[in-house]
Order: sequence, then structure tokens, then C-alpha cells
Amino acid sequence: MKQERYTYLEKLKWKEKIALGVFVLSVFSVIVLGVSSISKSNPTGAVIGAGGEAGVTQTGVSICSDSDEGKEYSLKGSVNYCDADGNCLKKIDSCSDSVLTEYYCKNNEYFYENHECSDYCDEGACLSVASDYKYRVGRGGSGGSGGGPVDGGSSVASPAIGETYDLGELNSENTLEISKTDQIIFDLNGVEYTLYLQDFSQTEATIIGAGSDTGFVVNEDNRLDLNNDGTSDFYLKVRRISTASGKVKLTLNLV
Repeated sequence: MKQERYTYLEKLKWKEKIALGVFVLSVFSVIVLGVSSISKSNPTGAVIGAGGEAGVTQTGVSICSDSDEGKEYSLKGSVNYCDADGNCLKKIDSCSDSVLTEYYCKNNEYFYENHECSDYCDEGACLSVASDYKYRVGRGGSGGSGGGPVDGGSSVASPAIGETYDLGELNSENTLEISKTDQIIFDLNGVEYTLYLQDFSQTEATIIGAGSDTGFVVNEDNRLDLNNDGTSDFYLKVRRISTASGKVKLTLNLV
């Protein structure tokens, strides 16, 4: 009787062990199936490029994006590239003397071209120097047919006028250096506009006649609507400010 009871207890323990084993195996199977399902539903992985941009790359596929959308020599751009293994990098247009290294994308791969600038290369872009401007004396601040400064109404109220740079019809990029109280005159679609450099600091230039916002930060691209038609038609960039020489380098162009 005692031997039969021992055999019964032993069988009961074996049943409990078998039940526990089946339970553990079931849990493991559920976990494996869940991981497999997630992998199948998400074949892509998120990656972070060198510039901090989030991109998505598929296994075996490379991706490439260009901020200036191709070979745009007059704009400083950058390329963000991720290879088929998800390794990412960022390449930025740069200058070496008058040679521009221009990065661009083709067929989701990145390439570069060494381009000789016609005038000079500065901060990753080819610039055209405004060397053929006309100098006019005693123009004052009134804006001729344009009715004054760009923000359109009254003439530029300035205590003194330094040099005046007349660019004529603005139909191409112009880069020039001006000092405090200098002014720039140009025509756009038959209307004459005047920009006046009122003041500057190490990081910002105050320009009257360039719309309601007159503070322009160094190396910031500004696209402005001069004729208030709701469309940007004028590009202005403060490229460099030298407090030592008292000069502000500006680039002006059509959008």
C-alpha cells in the first residue's frame, strides 16, 4: 500500500513537470512568432545621417538627397547619403582658392565635381563680383520711380550718405562690400530700389529698404518680396562682416 502511494505521488510530480515544460515551450513560441511578425511588417530601419537628419533605408538600397538639388554652383549645398548597409554621411560644398567642390546626387549615389569659378569661390559657392557698377554722387535716399526704399513708401531717412553703388538692372548675382551709410541702388522689373546700410555688429547688419525685417544675420539666406505681390523675387545674403575694416559683404540676386 505504501509502495503504491509512493508510485502515485511520483506520477503526479512527473505530470506537473510535463505541464510546466509545455507552458514554457508555449511562451517561447509566442515570443518567437511575435518577433518574426514585427520583422516582416517593418522591412526598413530608421537611420540618422551625419547632419542629424532622420532617413529611412532599405536593406540593399542606398539613398541620396541634395539640399541645392543638383549642380547649383552659386548656392552652398550639402549631400546626405546612406549606403545599403545603413551607414550615413554628409558632404558639404567647399572652396579651395577659386575652385568649388560641388557635391550632387545621381541614381541615389553621391558624386562631386571640381568647378572653376569665373570670379571667385567663397563659403562653398561661386560668386560674381559687382565690379562694373556705376558710382553716382549726391543721389541721397530717394528711390526714383520705385518710390523710395523697398519697404516702400518714404525715402531713406539717413543723416549722411557715403558711397552710392548703382547696379542698374538686377538680372544676375552681384557681390560687393559696403561701409556704414553706403547705399545700393538697383532696378528690378522697371522699378528702382535703394538699400541703405544703417549699422552693423559682429553678427548682424541693419539694412533699411529691405522690407519690414531690417536685421540680417551673417550667412543667412533671405528671400524677400519687394513688390508685395506675395511671391519672393529678391535674394539677399550677408556673407561676412569685418568690424576691423568696417566692411559688410553682401550678395544680391533674383530668386
